[in-house]
Amino acid sequence: MKRSEVITMAGLLTEQKGKPLTDKMALVFSFVVQDICKRNRFWWRKQSLTFPTVAGTTTYDVTAVTTVPASQLSETAVEEVTLLQVLDTSVSPSRWVKLTPIYDDAAIQDMLLNTTQSAPGRYTFAPNDYKTILTDPPDKVYTLRMNCWAMPNPATDSSSETVPLIPPWGHNTIVEGMAAYIWESMYGLRDPKTVDYKKRYEDSIINLQARPRFSTDYVQTLTSSEDAIRST
Repeated sequence: MKRSEVITMAGLLTEQKGKPLTDKMALVFSFVVQDICKRNRFWWRKQSLTFPTVAGTTTYDVTAVTTVPASQLSETAVEEVTLLQVLDTSVSPSRWVKLTPIYDDAAIQDMLLNTTQSAPGRYTFAPNDYKTILTDPPDKVYTLRMNCWAMPNPATDSSSETVPLIPPWGHNTIVEGMAAYIWESMYGLRDPKTVDYKKRYEDSIINLQARPRFSTDYVQTLTSSEDAIRST
C-alpha cells in the first residue's frame, strides 16, 4: 500500500471520526509505524549500506550521505550499528577490515581531538547526535560498509508515498493501529470500537513477530487439527 492509501483506509474504517486529526494524520501514521517497529527487531529492520569517506572529514550523517543503494536510509534512523568495515585496497585482492567500536568517554574525546589522518580504524556515534557516525580522520577516500538496525523516521511533510521499513504484508497493521488510536482519542479506552481495534492491532503485531525469520535459533512450530494427504 502507498502511504496515502494507508491513511485513507484508516479514515474510512473510523467513519472519518478522526476529522479533527485530518491535517495531523501523517503524525498518527508516523506514531504507529514507529510503535510497530519498536516492539521487535524484525529481520526487515536490518539494513546494509556503503558510503565513501571524505579526506579529513570525521563525521557522517548516515541519513544524508549518498548511499549505495541510493537513499537506502531515507526516512529512517540508525538504532544500532552492528558492523562497520573499511575496504582495504592496499592488498590484492582488496579486503574488508572491521573498524573497532569505541564506547569509552576518554577514547571518544581522543577521537574528537585526533588530527592524524590515516585509514579509519575506530568509530562511534558522535556526541549529541543519534544519527552521525564519528571516525578518525581519513587521509583519502575510503569505502565504508555498514550493517545496522534501523528505525522509521518518516517526515510528516513528506510527499513520499513509500512506507518506511515495514514490508507490504505489514501495512494492514498500520491501518489497524491508526484506527485504534483514532477511536481512543474520540471515545476513550473503554469504547467497544477502541477495544476491538486495539485487539486487532496487537494481534497483527503478534502475527508479524511470528513470521519466519533468518535465524538458526528460530523454530516455528505449526499445529493443525486437519487431516493431510502428502502427494507422492
